[in-house]
Amino acid sequence: MAADGRGGRADRQRSVAFAGVIGGVAGAALAGHRGARAAGAGAVAGAAALAACEAVARARQRPGEIPPLWARIATSAALVAPLGWAAGRVTGVTVGADRIGADAVVVAAGAWTAGICAQLGIRVPVGPQRGQIVHARLPRTDTAAWPVVLSDEDPYLVAFPAGRIVAGATREQAGFAYHATVGGVGGLLAGAAGLAPGLREAELLETRIGFRPVTSDGRPLLGPLAGGLIVATGHGPEGLTAGPWSGLAVALLALGQPPVTDLAPFDPSRFQA
Repeated sequence: MAADGRGGRADRQRSVAFAGVIGGVAGAALAGHRGARAAGAGAVAGAAALAACEAVARARQRPGEIPPLWARIATSAALVAPLGWAAGRVTGVTVGADRIGADAVVVAAGAWTAGICAQLGIRVPVGPQRGQIVHARLPRTDTAAWPVVLSDEDPYLVAFPAGRIVAGATREQAGFAYHATVGGVGGLLAGAAGLAPGLREAELLETRIGFRPVTSDGRPLLGPLAGGLIVATGHGPEGLTAGPWSGLAVALLALGQPPVTDLAPFDPSRFQA
């Protein structure tokens, strides 16, 4: 009896393992049209579903009542197929406790885009470029109508009402290190005073820090990543300028319409080997 019990367990284990292999192949085939990641997810889902069905059948039914393997595979395919088709496709976003369903999702999270996409198992080659910006004020000076000053090299100068002047910005590969530096602030102040000597008497108000999303080739990432997932990031220092155009482009993609301009130079997959 003991030998028969061990043999029965071994037979069940082999049967479940074989079912898992079949389910994995089926799941990968069903989801393969959505790319390698989707195929992997489909394989896992298929293997788990078919192996679970086989294990339940072996555990709960008497040997004579277990349907043929082909019948169990066919029955389990009905469970595996939806998982395979859904694998690798976004179905919405979760905001707090709310879930918002969507046919397409645009990730436009700036320098944090890579971190968000990494949670989905997708690598996005974009990273942060730190920028330090100095704010100063010229007392009793109306600066509301002053022009923007763009020099050949940083800093630029931007005027706001109430005497506020902004000088920016550094371009540093410092990760997400959120702090100002003596060299960064000193360079901005020296450059600003060289462009506009009258700023030497300005009151130093504050230094602000931001993180630009940048790519290795300087071009943004605009386009689809996976089923229903679209990315828009990597504009570097041109985000304010190119943002409206990029927003229109990805909005059209999300609606299933062709963009007004060829986006091939900005294809997110261009960095793949």
